[in-house]
Amino acid sequence: MAKPARFTPKSTPSGWCLNVPAKFSKSGKRERHFFRTRALADDAAKKFRDERDEFGAQAKAIAPSLAEEATAAAELLKPFGVSVLEAARIVAEQRRREAASYPADAAAEEWLASCDDLRSRTVQGYRHIAGKLKAGLGCALLATVDAEALHAALAPAGTPAIAAASYLRRGKVFWNWCAKRGWCDASLAEKLEMPKQRESREIEILTPAEAEALLRAAEAHFPQAVASYALQLFAGIRAEEVVRLESHHVTLEGIDLPASVTKKGRRRHITPSPALASWLEAYPFEPCPNWKRVNDACRRLAGWDVTAEILTKPPEPTRGAWPQNALRHSHASYAVAAGVSLESLLFEFGHSYTMTFPYFVGSLRFLAPDVFAYGIAPPDFTCWFPYVSAPWNTIRVSTPGWLPLNWPADHFSIEPSIGLLVATPFVALAGVAGVVAIGRVRLTSASLSAIGWINWLWVALVVWVLGAAPMWILNVTTMRYQQDFASALLLLAIFGGWRLLAAPQSRRGRLAMAWVYGGLAVVTIVAGVLLGFTGYFKHFIDDLIEVVRRYVTRETQSPHIIKRVVAGQLAMNNVILGHVAD
Repeated sequence: MAKPARFTPKSTPSGWCLNVPAKFSKSGKRERHFFRTRALADDAAKKFRDERDEFGAQAKAIAPSLAEEATAAAELLKPFGVSVLEAARIVAEQRRREAASYPADAAAEEWLASCDDLRSRTVQGYRHIAGKLKAGLGCALLATVDAEALHAALAPAGTPAIAAASYLRRGKVFWNWCAKRGWCDASLAEKLEMPKQRESREIEILTPAEAEALLRAAEAHFPQAVASYALQLFAGIRAEEVVRLESHHVTLEGIDLPASVTKKGRRRHITPSPALASWLEAYPFEPCPNWKRVNDACRRLAGWDVTAEILTKPPEPTRGAWPQNALRHSHASYAVAAGVSLESLLFEFGHSYTMTFPYFVGSLRFLAPDVFAYGIAPPDFTCWFPYVSAPWNTIRVSTPGWLPLNWPADHFSIEPSIGLLVATPFVALAGVAGVVAIGRVRLTSASLSAIGWINWLWVALVVWVLGAAPMWILNVTTMRYQQDFASALLLLAIFGGWRLLAAPQSRRGRLAMAWVYGGLAVVTIVAGVLLGFTGYFKHFIDDLIEVVRRYVTRETQSPHIIKRVVAGQLAMNNVILGHVAD
């Protein structure tokens, strides 16, 4: 007969130790508990002795049948090294999860209801997955579903590898969503084995003859689709983005894609090429109703093997299957071949844009472009509010033809930039400040007196400007970096302006200088306010477009001007566009 557990604390170097047999521990295994003081160990020992006495009393009342079942259970669990108590705890935990779980069909419905704020295409894909889950799992509790059953419901045998991978990825989204609510075990999603896919095929593009055939088919049968094809072929806009575009988003001056249109949820602006502008002039963009069926019909009429439901007698295909993303890939391939920089292409294509340049290169060959960009680069002037803006990716084409300036191919100039002397003419007084300061130094005085005259505030400002000098020889120009030295130049301009105001001897001269000082200050302030309405990404116009619409309606009552304000107030003007055409 086994000795009863005594639960007597023993002193050890690690503290007072209390041995707990397996049948009294929570883990079902022998444990050793340590306590800092004898009193704490005695209290714990008393609780275990009370539990031992209660257990012994219950053991005397155990029915012979229950004891027999416990013995049989212990024999079954013996090969696995699991005690009867541990097995009972595992089963109890499983039953607890099942009680807290949720039926698969009901969970799928609630998951769909939580996805209403996502893109319609995403919701459509999730709705398809929800249908598969309801059909494959029915009302089974999620806690009882294993990885094999979940895989069979999402991608049964015979599902193509690419489709199966897509279904399983979306199924994992559903499963993780349910796991966060405690309905299932999150680790089960990791057990889903993704199918092996073949290596991606080579990207296919359209030849010029194929592109012409597609456009001619659209011109002949569905003229309303020509502009949509032109936007994809000559601007690389995604097909699903073209479907969400409105007519006021597309003008000859520029194409604005707000966040509600783009796939990534980030707005972008595209300046039309001369070819695209010609197509848009001939076929102004209007949303194409029933685009999917019209698109299928145009491709079938142009010779591709595409099912066209709206054609009663479709011609026999002569060109094979339609390449995936053919128009977008064609635009990218031909643009790179024509010399368009990869940075420009990535931005126009809507890929992730990093506001920090990946690498910097300093060289004197970048000095002239940087001086032009930071010094005299012109803004975009329009006849509608806010009248002045800094478009993206236009600084190169804004270079005057008479200026002998060569832009290096590796110079990064996508981001907006306006010359300080143009946007903030007040900084011109900073140059005057230096001249005035030098003129006030008495050349005949001793060197010590000259040193004593130095205003160390001016020295600090000059050091500030010189510290930013390396930016004038970098392979990057951006309005953001102008802030690193523009503030110092403005302070220098303020101090130099005050010196300039006192320079003239006559009262009339001082009055003229005051008008110059005030005029430059006013122009700088007004330009800053107007540029603030656009900034980098035109957030003001995008977020408050209805305010702008009401303002123009009240001031002009002209639908034509309303359309221009909403659609083209920040686009490239015709002068710059004409320069590109030349």
